[in-house]
Amino acid sequence: MTSASAMFTPPSPGAWELEQTHITRPPSVFIATILPDPMMAGFKEGTRTYGLLLDHLEIAVINRFVYMAPRAVGAPKGAKGAPPRFVFEILRRVHPEVRRRIQRAESVFRDRVWRQDVERWDREWRPRLAAMAQPLLADDLSRATDAQLADHMRRAAALVRQAVFTHHRLNFCALVPVGDFLIHAMEWTGLPAGELLQAMRGLSPVSAGALEELTMLRQALVETPDAFALVNSGRPAAEIIAQLQARHDRVGDAARAYVDVVGLRILGGYDVADRHAREHPEMILNVIRAAVSGEDSTRHAAATQSLARIRERVPDAHRAEFDELLKEAQYVYRVRDERGFHGDLIASGLARRAILAAGERLVTQGRARAAEDLVDATPDEIIALLDGRPGPSADELAERARWRRETPMTSAPPTLGFAASPPPPAEWLPGAAGRLQRIVGLVMSLMFDVHKDGPLEGGRYEKDHRPPQGGRYDAATREEAPLKGFAVSPGSYEGPVRVIRNIEELPSVQQGEVLVASSTGAAFNVVLPLIGALVTERGGVLSHAAIVSREYGLPGIVGCVGAASKLKTGMRVRVDGDKGEVWTIG
Repeated sequence: MTSASAMFTPPSPGAWELEQTHITRPPSVFIATILPDPMMAGFKEGTRTYGLLLDHLEIAVINRFVYMAPRAVGAPKGAKGAPPRFVFEILRRVHPEVRRRIQRAESVFRDRVWRQDVERWDREWRPRLAAMAQPLLADDLSRATDAQLADHMRRAAALVRQAVFTHHRLNFCALVPVGDFLIHAMEWTGLPAGELLQAMRGLSPVSAGALEELTMLRQALVETPDAFALVNSGRPAAEIIAQLQARHDRVGDAARAYVDVVGLRILGGYDVADRHAREHPEMILNVIRAAVSGEDSTRHAAATQSLARIRERVPDAHRAEFDELLKEAQYVYRVRDERGFHGDLIASGLARRAILAAGERLVTQGRARAAEDLVDATPDEIIALLDGRPGPSADELAERARWRRETPMTSAPPTLGFAASPPPPAEWLPGAAGRLQRIVGLVMSLMFDVHKDGPLEGGRYEKDHRPPQGGRYDAATREEAPLKGFAVSPGSYEGPVRVIRNIEELPSVQQGEVLVASSTGAAFNVVLPLIGALVTERGGVLSHAAIVSREYGLPGIVGCVGAASKLKTGMRVRVDGDKGEVWTIG
């Protein structure tokens, strides 16, 4: 079994980086086994479709940690950075695939290839995922034979692979038009990307979670006195939710619809080691109670007002081009989160359901200690155990699970191999190829980077800042305020902090709290109706936290270095989503 002192040796030369944005702890063996191949295949097909010179990200699981290394078209794995310009000029003229991709870049913009991908998502890829998921949802696992359960496990694993492939195949469909709009609009208006993205609010409803279903449930409850009283009673949460779903009226229909949407989604978003939302009935009940409290939790601001202010700053000569670029960005904007909500989340949720069912059966047979230990088996190992064939022992499975739970990400070095180096400058490439190079550089930084002009190191006080009314400002507290990050969703909110350091703590979120985390995943959407503001340490203005803040109308700050360590649960803060500042108050 892997230990913290194990050697970390990459499988090939390159600049390898530990994946810490979407994976905040060692992944389960199940996901680590499935993830690399479809992720690389989807990414590679996407870059080929869009004519990018970044071919793919090579994925490797090293001592149970996920690492990535960028691979450029035409570059050997041993290359350390871009070649000299004269060598690159020769390469782009003689290398067949480099030449093809440069030519392809021209047709990408001319033909608006992203629109073809959105159509395929709506007509082909999303229906395919739903068609694979529906039989799995319909299977009664409690009545399945061991052979039937093994077959169900195969199909669930295949769904996860298809969801991962589709997600990464659509990476550049979701990002190229948005990045193209931002590059031009930032130049024309002088506005930061976060402010420009306010024009996208309301275009990705799925980013706010099961908002439509929750709204329907709220309306039904406030119009049905006995059901309303049940929700606010002191009965156990699981009992209340079960009684709501058992009703044969409008409340029952709405409750079943809401729980069906959120229940099987995994709280962490991607890893089967994380629990289903339905495994936390108290959290689901808190969300329902918040919805019926009488306050409109969405707090949407009109995107048209933001757009009008932005457009006023665009020079007349560029207005028509601005409108065209905005139209394309708005057209694809929903795909970024739809591919996760309708793909990864339901796929991983169904896989966890299958794993737990197999685990419960294997516990009764003495082949596992706990059902959840099976998340640290490969799909083939689970199937072998169900078939009665040799596989990992109960002790080995338990040790794998213990190691994953107890091993921090700090046990792995953040980088391996060569030092990271930038790609060839965009100006080395002609026309559309250079345009794509600039777009990819921007969107990657806006998703992941904490820029030097963003938060101050350690949340240091900046002399020209003054605390808002009620903020603390004196010699004793000067160093504590404010913490600074990227302002990604406007507004101001004051409330108690809830620091979430791991996904198991998410159900503890209470109504009116400020959620503070290192980063967020798609299934954090479940608790959005509860919170008043969102602050994350990682990510940029295109990160998940930034998008959901805008969609849900929450004051939001990302890239707020030190927030999860300097802020403590229960502290009272004011979040200024316009300036990107968090002030301790009281």
